[in-house]
Amino acid sequence: MCPTCPSDEEIQTLTEYGILSKPIKVTVTKYVDAQNPNVVKSRKWMDYDTYGNLTKEEVCKSNTPATGCETRNSDPLTGPNPVTQYFYDPVYKVLTQVIDPMGYLTTVTYDSTKTHVHETTKCADLACTNQHKTTTEYDPGTGNLTKLVPPHLQGTQYWLQTRYDSFGRKTLERMKDNSDPNAPPIVDRGSTS
Repeated sequence: MCPTCPSDEEIQTLTEYGILSKPIKVTVTKYVDAQNPNVVKSRKWMDYDTYGNLTKEEVCKSNTPATGCETRNSDPLTGPNPVTQYFYDPVYKVLTQVIDPMGYLTTVTYDSTKTHVHETTKCADLACTNQHKTTTEYDPGTGNLTKLVPPHLQGTQYWLQTRYDSFGRKTLERMKDNSDPNAPPIVDRGSTS
C-alpha cells in the first residue's frame, strides 16, 4: 500500500441539496482500493412539501448498494426500500403523524398554541392496540419543559418535574408523586439542582 493513498477505512458522506436548501440525497462511500475508490455503502433520499417539511425518507437496503442503490426502489432482489412518512397539520404545518418502515404509527398532538408538543403516542403494533404515550407540559412564557410523564409512568401519580430560574436555567429536576407542582413529593426520591 502506498503512503499517499487513502486508508482502507476512509469513508465519505456526500449530500445533495434541493431547491429549498434541504438535503435530498445522502450517499455514504468507502475507499476500497485504487480501482474502486468510492464504493457506495448506503444511500438515503428525502422528499419535502412546498413548506420545506420532510414528508418522506427512503433508505437503500440493497445487499449490493454500489449497484442496487442507483435509484429509488431499484433492487429487485431485496424488494422496496424502507420508507418513513411524515404528515403535517394543513393549517399550522406542525408534524402530526409518522409512519415508520414497519407501518407503525406515531401521533403527535400539541398545546392550544400549536407551539409545544403535548402528547406523543407510539403504536407498538399495527392495530395500535398497544401504545406508548408520553405527555409533556411547558411554561407558556418561556417554552421550558415543566412536566414530563413518560410511557412507564402513564396512569400513575408519578411525573417528572423541572423548574427554572428567571434566566431560564434549570434549577430542579425531580420525580413527583402528587399533583401539586409547589408541594414536595410525598416520598422524596432525590433531585438534581
